[in-house]
Amino acid sequence: MELWDFTGENPEVPAEADVQTALRKVNGTGIHLNGQTLTFDSADIRLDLGALVKGYAADRLKEYLTAKGASAAVINLGGNVYALGNNNGNPWKVGIQKPFSLRGETLTVVETENRSVVSSGTYERYFEKDGRQYHHIIDARTGYPAVSDLSQVTIVSDSSLEGDLLSTVCFLLGSERGIAYVQSRDDVQAIFVGGQSAILYTDFGN
Repeated sequence: MELWDFTGENPEVPAEADVQTALRKVNGTGIHLNGQTLTFDSADIRLDLGALVKGYAADRLKEYLTAKGASAAVINLGGNVYALGNNNGNPWKVGIQKPFSLRGETLTVVETENRSVVSSGTYERYFEKDGRQYHHIIDARTGYPAVSDLSQVTIVSDSSLEGDLLSTVCFLLGSERGIAYVQSRDDVQAIFVGGQSAILYTDFGN
């Protein structure tokens, strides 16, 4: 992720040799958790929780608000929304961002209560070089942006942390395998979006 520098002012495609050098350090077996102590086999191993931290934070905020007696609230962390309770007896309405459109332009709307709505897609952080788009969802097997027939995946689940995880995993799996996985789960709903913002699959009728 440091090589790609998607949040920088002038991101560039990294050199192939640098990508291969970095890939040799990608190995989960070098990380060890013992109780609350985390250790690494090498000083140059780093743990990036960027794909999960907003989901974790949304879940903790929901727990905090509930403990303080809140019965209804919307927690919005940008791409991660938790709808606590309901809106005066009606489900909360959560707009799903239309990929590669102006902020706030919705593709569809999800109505839900006491559920998390999380979206991952190629349109949030990316740059273009020589007519090709490079997005921030990296395939750890190649070191390059993941190749997928999807532009966005939205997951509706009880846990925002799980939604963060599944939205990325389903994107990496692609539409066929991702949809099959969601359909195997009774506790998860989803929207899969392909190119040109075409909805390929949804558990919702709108």
